[in-house]
Amino acid sequence: MSKEYSDVMQLRDIIFFVALLGSIPFGHFVKQIKSPSRKRFICTVAGVFLVLFLNGFQDFWHSFLTILGTYCICKSSRSVRWCNWISFLCVFGYLFFFRACTYVGLPHPSAYTDNVQLFITLRMVGLAFEIHETSVAKKSNTADESEKTEMNDEELQDMSFYHFLSYGYCYCGIFTGPYYKYKTYTDMLKQSNPDKIPSLDLALKWLTYLPLFVAGYAIFSQWFPAYLGKDQFHNQSVLVQIFLLALADIRFRCRIYIATHMSESSAMTLCLGAYPVESRPKPGQGPTKAIEDSSQKQKEEENTDLVTTDNKYSFETIRGMYVRKVELSSLKDMIRSWNTTVQWWMAAYVYQQFPLRNKLVR
Repeated sequence: MSKEYSDVMQLRDIIFFVALLGSIPFGHFVKQIKSPSRKRFICTVAGVFLVLFLNGFQDFWHSFLTILGTYCICKSSRSVRWCNWISFLCVFGYLFFFRACTYVGLPHPSAYTDNVQLFITLRMVGLAFEIHETSVAKKSNTADESEKTEMNDEELQDMSFYHFLSYGYCYCGIFTGPYYKYKTYTDMLKQSNPDKIPSLDLALKWLTYLPLFVAGYAIFSQWFPAYLGKDQFHNQSVLVQIFLLALADIRFRCRIYIATHMSESSAMTLCLGAYPVESRPKPGQGPTKAIEDSSQKQKEEENTDLVTTDNKYSFETIRGMYVRKVELSSLKDMIRSWNTTVQWWMAAYVYQQFPLRNKLVR
């Protein structure tokens, strides 16, 4: 039975790998589309298709209800003041229900549904905070606040359910990340010169690391995790067991690296998160410096891998993993270099926004 389960998971992993691989040239095709509305539509249809194909219709309604609930909360005039925290509580409450749905008689979600639900949860909560920040700045009517907002008044007024749906189901990163803001998503749609950004060359360069990770995953999958459930493993000494667990962890890390590099390459070909180098973009956050204020060009002392060949555009916004630091740095640097876009989400929308200022509580 365990072998049959392992074979099923291997097949699903292969299908998932092919889907991620296909999204890379698909992004280059979408990048050539000039119309923002057409580009939005194609990205949405592709995302919905992938979710239905890999997860099935029986699990699709979980993510759909999450998007619908967030839309209803944010568009309600009475809840705009607290739409960010109401959405946070409701969406994460539904995520808890999703994880425990089998206890109320609902079928167990399919293999990759959990990934989709998690990233749609992050996107919807992040979108609620972006809408809240724009609404607060609009009411305050101060220049300083207006510069910090993620959306302008026109974008806020024109937000429909379709906009929520398109952002939630954008195919890029819906299974494996990286997380990106709605502002980053709309910047990609409105790019005036995506054909002039040499993103394909950078994506192909980024994929040169992929064979190493695939080989490591294929080699260690021959023994792990199946061997960990055998009697031979439990009969070994503690030191040998720790050593074998470390080898099994290599397989896990290679699998994560494969998904991360392919997702980042898919975002590159789509030109998602492509910002001028002078804007000093950071993972998840995007630009951190206005270009007109960057009269003196400063070389980045680190994180310069994701720069196009013409040294004009950086894709640090969609960088989810620093593999070298994860493998070779101290524990502190390793933690900071793992899943960086989600770490930014937690810092920006939880730690910095939490109503209670007590550091221990946050």
